[in-house]
Amino acid sequence: MGEGVPDEVMEALTDLAATVPLYYEDAYLREFEATVLGTVKFKDRLCIVLDQTCFFPEGGGQPSDRGFIHGSKGKAKVIDVQSSNGVIVHTIENSREAISAGEPVHGVIDWNLRYNYMRQHTASHIVHSAVRRVLDVEKLMYMGFQIGEEKSRMDINYGKPITPDQMHEIERLSNQICLQNRPVRARFTTREEAEREYGDRLGVTEVTPTGRVRIVEIEDWDAGLCCGTQVKSTAEAAPVKVLGRLRLQRGVERIEFTAGEPAYKFFDEAIVTSLKLSELFKVAINDLVGRAGQLITDMEGLKNETRRIKDLYIEAEALRMLGQTKPLGELGLITEILPSADVETLRRIALTAVNKNPSLIIVLGSALEKAYIVGAAGQKARDKGIDVREIITEAASLIQGSGGGTPKIAQAGGPEKGKLGEALSRCREKVTLRVIKEG
Repeated sequence: MGEGVPDEVMEALTDLAATVPLYYEDAYLREFEATVLGTVKFKDRLCIVLDQTCFFPEGGGQPSDRGFIHGSKGKAKVIDVQSSNGVIVHTIENSREAISAGEPVHGVIDWNLRYNYMRQHTASHIVHSAVRRVLDVEKLMYMGFQIGEEKSRMDINYGKPITPDQMHEIERLSNQICLQNRPVRARFTTREEAEREYGDRLGVTEVTPTGRVRIVEIEDWDAGLCCGTQVKSTAEAAPVKVLGRLRLQRGVERIEFTAGEPAYKFFDEAIVTSLKLSELFKVAINDLVGRAGQLITDMEGLKNETRRIKDLYIEAEALRMLGQTKPLGELGLITEILPSADVETLRRIALTAVNKNPSLIIVLGSALEKAYIVGAAGQKARDKGIDVREIITEAASLIQGSGGGTPKIAQAGGPEKGKLGEALSRCREKVTLRVIKEG
């Protein structure tokens, strides 16, 4: 997006005549001859005004054209074009390649960029009326609009969620209009006359300009106020791809879409991906959805089976450890390292063990991406003054981590996996000293 015309530049160009916009006479014009009416240096750039131009200035949600202006001292790269009070200002990126007032120049726009914008802009009109029909909103207004190189967006006044089925129908209907090769025409009239002729279809809001306006009409489909460049036929905008929707605020929905070559690339990538999946799953493309559904069902079944097996494993480990409990007065102590267990598995084993033996204190460790320590204490152990938070917090310093939890269950994690054994030994010592002290 351009930065606009600086005030000091416009002040210097105030007395210049309005620029003739050749892009309205012929949107397909790629090159033109002109005379330089004036120039203004601004920072490291040069702003140029011509008597006529086919460079479209930023406006109406459409970015400005880019390209080159060839003068007597070489060519200058046009990086931004803005319009103010009918004067179109071309900004070139390096003022060292100066162009002087009064000299004849030859302009060449970046046609690929312009044509992409034209296709996207016409597609926006096609999509807008498709949205209006699918959502059954007669007075559908633009709340925001922006054409982009890869994708475009429109914000509309709509207060309900737009469903995936509605989005698909909007896309299908838009492409149907493209394939019907309907003519696209533009003309100037007054806003009052346009409203009398087209009514609510124009999507007029309180910020819509009055006086002389430009109407772009797609035959028997859409009519809207528009200052942008358009293709001559809906077929040129094809294909259209609706990319998604987003709720911006209450009553305003954003629809993202693309058209022309960017849309073709999207469809092409989707087809290539589908072919690869078809080969991978060894089914026809039309059967991919069914195959994917079956795989999801199978995966859910495997997840359930995995959970069942893990539950059995946790129960078995807790029972095994209970059989190896070290007596500690009236209490019992277990410390053990399970190298490959994740922290959640350690927690579940520890809680299962202390729930079965309320007199138990258990401290478990593992070493995956870092060292983990989990401690738990049964009710009778807690009644004897055992608080595993204290035990785990002290051990956490050895693995360069921090701990936390409750008197019943606590955990810590740190990067020093090599210190895990020493940390568990420290836990045993602390528990033993606490039991002796309380005893």
